[in-house]
Amino acid sequence: MKQKTRKQRYRELSSLADKELNSSVIELAKSYLHDFPDSKRAWSMYSHSLYKLSKMKEAEKALLKTINLYSDSDEHLGWLLCRMGHIYENSGDFRKAIEWFKKAHNEIPQEATFLIYIGVTFLRIGKYDEAAEALTNATLCKEGFVDEAFYNLGVVQMAQEKYEEAFLCLKEALKIDPKYEEAIQALKDVKKVFEIKNKQH
Repeated sequence: MKQKTRKQRYRELSSLADKELNSSVIELAKSYLHDFPDSKRAWSMYSHSLYKLSKMKEAEKALLKTINLYSDSDEHLGWLLCRMGHIYENSGDFRKAIEWFKKAHNEIPQEATFLIYIGVTFLRIGKYDEAAEALTNATLCKEGFVDEAFYNLGVVQMAQEKYEEAFLCLKEALKIDPKYEEAIQALKDVKKVFEIKNKQH
C-alpha cells in the first residue's frame, strides 16, 4: 500500500480535529508526532483533544511542548497560554490558572478575553476587588467581548451588593448586545432588589 505524504496525513488529522473526534485525533496524532515532532499545529490539536477528554496531565505536557515550539511574536501564543490557564482552572488550581491568563494577556493586551477569564477566576475564589479590577480593565479593551466584561463586572458588583454600579454595568452590556440573555436576567434581579429595598424604607 502506498505511503501517505506528510501533507495527506496532516489533512486527515486536521479534518478529525475539525469534527471534534477527539479519541481519533489522539490516536492519529501520536504516530504523526512520532514522525514529525516539530509540528506545532499537530501538537496543538493533540493537546486540545486530550483536554476535551479531561486528560489534564497529558494535555498540560502536550501544550507545554506546543508553547515551546511557538515564537514570542506568533499571534497564536496568547491563545495557547490561555488554554493552559483553562487546564489549571479545570484541575481546580485557580491561582495557577490566573498566572497563565495573565501571561496570555501580556501577549495580546488589546484583547478583553484574557482579562475576563482573570476576573471570573478571581470571582470564583472570592477575591472581589481583584476581579473588579481585571474586569474594569477588560471593559477598556479594543478587541474581544466587551459586553461580557461589563456583564461579569456587574455580577461582581452584585456579589458585593453594589447594586447601583451593577445596574450601570448591565445596562452597558445590553447597549452592546441588547439580546444578551444573562445580562437581561441579571438586570431583572437588580431591579427586583431596588423594589425590595424601596419597600423596606
